[in-house]
Amino acid sequence: MKAVIFTEDSSTTSDSHDTDLLEYYKGSFLSAKPVYVELSDICDPNMYVASNKFGIANVETKARQALYESSQLSHEELVDIINERVLIEAADSEVIVLLFSSIIFESAIMPDWDKIVNQAKEGSVWCICAPQSLLSELDLSKLEQKCQLIIYERVGVSRITNSTRDELIDTIKNTSID
Repeated sequence: MKAVIFTEDSSTTSDSHDTDLLEYYKGSFLSAKPVYVELSDICDPNMYVASNKFGIANVETKARQALYESSQLSHEELVDIINERVLIEAADSEVIVLLFSSIIFESAIMPDWDKIVNQAKEGSVWCICAPQSLLSELDLSKLEQKCQLIIYERVGVSRITNSTRDELIDTIKNTSID
């Protein structure tokens, strides 16, 4: 079962650039990390980190490679890269987890929401963590008809709560996805 987690970098980091991005980012990133770790026990997860510093990279990428072998991107360039990757992964993944800030969610996900929903794999599990103000602007019913949907109405800096993560893990364990 293929799972894909999308999140963003953090301004808090480790001192070493020789670690992978999963270990390099700290701070607000730390609530997203256990999702990847726990999903590793039950499926085949990929976790992508989005950053103006390098675009989008798998968390297994070395920090040194991501940070120094790339060029700074504009917000618009980053949004385009995220949007394209979400559309690609939505069509091919049994689990999608979106852990974006309000700014990225609003600019990279919301404008193409209908396309994203159309790309979503039938019967897949989606976990969307976003502020209620943004979620209320989306027609979630179409995704709910097609997929199992878990929502965390994000408040503050935590990208996902422990209870939402547990609900996601339980849902995946109890779901038979082809």
